[in-house]
Amino acid sequence: MRIKDYCILPYLSSTDQSGFPLVARIIQIFNQKNITIADSQGVIYHSAFLSGSLKRQATLAVGDFVRYEKIANSYRITTLLNRNNQLVKNTSAARKSVHVKNGIQLIAANLTDVFVVIACDQRFTISLLERYLLQFQVPNTKLRIILTKQDFQSDFLKIKQLILKSYPKLAIFAVSIYDQPSFAIFKKMLSNKSTSIFIGASGAGKSTIINQLAGQTLQKVGQVRFGDQRGKHTTTSARFYFINDHFGYLIDTPGIKEIGLTNTAGTDVFADIDDLAGHCRFKNCRHTNEPGCAIQAAIQTGQLDATRFQRYEKYRRELDHHHKNKQGKQQ
Repeated sequence: MRIKDYCILPYLSSTDQSGFPLVARIIQIFNQKNITIADSQGVIYHSAFLSGSLKRQATLAVGDFVRYEKIANSYRITTLLNRNNQLVKNTSAARKSVHVKNGIQLIAANLTDVFVVIACDQRFTISLLERYLLQFQVPNTKLRIILTKQDFQSDFLKIKQLILKSYPKLAIFAVSIYDQPSFAIFKKMLSNKSTSIFIGASGAGKSTIINQLAGQTLQKVGQVRFGDQRGKHTTTSARFYFINDHFGYLIDTPGIKEIGLTNTAGTDVFADIDDLAGHCRFKNCRHTNEPGCAIQAAIQTGQLDATRFQRYEKYRRELDHHHKNKQGKQQ
């Protein structure tokens, strides 16, 4: 049977840090004095804590690789190792937490797969989907859309058609606890070397998927509130699970209420609009009524949907605003 190394060994091999034996992975964070870590042999240590210097230097997340040292019966985390990637979301700058810095909340790090979970019995808009795609497409990961509760057949078909109309090449998968074969397709996307995260609203079915894959209840499942179809929060913080040798490592996350955009790394969600903008006569074209505007020409011919461009402009302004605020806080 394969050792539960929490992907530490391949990480050390790829980063040429095999000379550092005391390396662990963070699997849950309660606060700076209560962090759960696992080593490369699958041994779990509870109540690890941050060194004084690390408290000042870094913000840690579930999935991080760290160096640690044993002190008496305790374990002190001394160094945060380089991340392959990280998943973040916007949050209140006033909130005080080990996860939060400058209004940005770190959700998880060092991921291979991002699963956006959307429930067919909850309110859906294309704008919601685009916000997921813009914010949670991160380097070195595969992002997939999972539609849960497909037994709500009419809602499922409506949502799927809306998505494919705007994004025909987007990979969409559907699962239902009443349709076990749907999980067979889902399972093929996982591997023993993967670290997958589930992102979505409360009640979308993230914990249900993990429980189904594990074959046991790892996370409590909350009921959806009658009337507005909003879920109850059952996951209160990101939690890292080893499922088995086939499905690797899964991260469950608290339900997301709002998706404020902070990801300036760039995605291909609006690659067609970016390409059109490059063909405008003037580099500083505002895409309103300037002569030679390729964007407006595409809208006139029907090549580009006007409402989609309006959403694009809204997202761009939001990201610009976030970027300016971030620069102001750093000065």
